[in-house]
Amino acid sequence: MARSQPAFKPLDIVIYAALTALVAGLFVGFATGRTAARLQRLEVYIGDRTGDSPPVFLYDYAGDRYQILDGYADRIRVDARPGGYDVLFLSGGEPARYNRLAIEKAGEAYMRDADCSRRKDCTHFPHIDAGGRMIVCAPHRLTVVGVGPKEPADDLVDAVIG
Repeated sequence: MARSQPAFKPLDIVIYAALTALVAGLFVGFATGRTAARLQRLEVYIGDRTGDSPPVFLYDYAGDRYQILDGYADRIRVDARPGGYDVLFLSGGEPARYNRLAIEKAGEAYMRDADCSRRKDCTHFPHIDAGGRMIVCAPHRLTVVGVGPKEPADDLVDAVIG
């Protein structure tokens, strides 16, 4: 009668344990590797962003405070909510057009709503969660820029809309 061999040899068990530890380590590294405070500030520009045109709205993540440029207080409304702010930008024309920016205190921002076009392209831009990222609403000439450290892959294109 033939003797049965064990299902696993001791070396097999060592290899399986090492692979399991490697997979678990990679999972923990990717799950906790991103920091929430990478974004330092948001700058919002209306109109041509050339030369020395200052931003019309600033939000500082570290200090949790915002600033509206003089002359724009009647066109920018800020509503506080748990975990962040909703910022409404109104155009100066008739009828008034709008963009609604969501700012999360955890370190990101995104365009929540707009009436710029039927497709609302600016609401489909990736969230701003690191420096160098931006959202552009071309019909309303509004640009939201994230300021802070860049991710290594931020020089690559995130998305092309339209």
